[in-house]
Amino acid sequence: MVPRLLYFASRHPMLSETGFAKRWRQHGALGMSMARWRNVSSYVQCDRVDGPDTGVSDLSCDGVAIVRFRSEDARLNHIGDKVASATMKSDERETFAQPVRDVSVLSDSRDGADGEIGPWKYFLRVRRSKECPEDGFSAAWTDQTMRPMIAALQENSVAFSYTQNVARSDFPDAATGPYCDLVEEFDCTDPIAFSKATKPILAGCPEGFASLSSVWTAPEILHRA
Repeated sequence: MVPRLLYFASRHPMLSETGFAKRWRQHGALGMSMARWRNVSSYVQCDRVDGPDTGVSDLSCDGVAIVRFRSEDARLNHIGDKVASATMKSDERETFAQPVRDVSVLSDSRDGADGEIGPWKYFLRVRRSKECPEDGFSAAWTDQTMRPMIAALQENSVAFSYTQNVARSDFPDAATGPYCDLVEEFDCTDPIAFSKATKPILAGCPEGFASLSSVWTAPEILHRA
C-alpha cells in the first residue's frame, strides 16, 4: 500500500471559479518547486465538473488534489521540512477557503482494478455512522457495497479503473476528528453509463451504516516521476 494525501479544495471567497483554477495551479507549482518534492511520485489536480446524478449527496468542494508519496519514509521526510510547510501554509491562505489539513485524508491506497482510464474521475466519500464500530467497517462496506458496485460496472461493460483510499487514523484534525473513513476513486470514459450501473447499488446503502457524498472531476496530472 502506498501513502496518499487527498484534499478536497474549496476556493478562497475572493476568487472566482476561473480565478481559483489559475491560483490553484500556482499553488501546486510552488509546492513542486521545492526540494522536498523529491519525496512525491505523482501529483494530480482534479477540477470539479458537472456530472450525472449517482443518487448520493453532493460533496461540496471545487476540486480534489491527490499527492502520492514514494514511501512512508518519503512522506515523513516531506512533512519534516518545516520551512517548506510554513511557506505552503501561508500560500494556502490566499488560495483556499479552509486549511488543507482540515479537509484532507491521509490514506493507504489499494488498487482494485488495473488501468488508467479518463477523462472523468469520480470521488465517493464515505463516513461511517456513529452507530457503526470502527473495527470491521471497511471490510463490511467493501463486501456490501463496493464489490456489488464493481460487479455492476463489469456486467454492464463500463470501462473503469478503481482505487480504494483507506483513511489513516494518524492524520485527524484535532477539532473534528478524521475527515472521513474511506474515499472510493473511479476513473471512467462514460459517466452516464457509470451512473446508470452504480446508482441502484449506492441507493441500497443501509440507513445508519454510512453517509455518502460524491463529486465528479476532470483530472490533470501535473507531476509523475
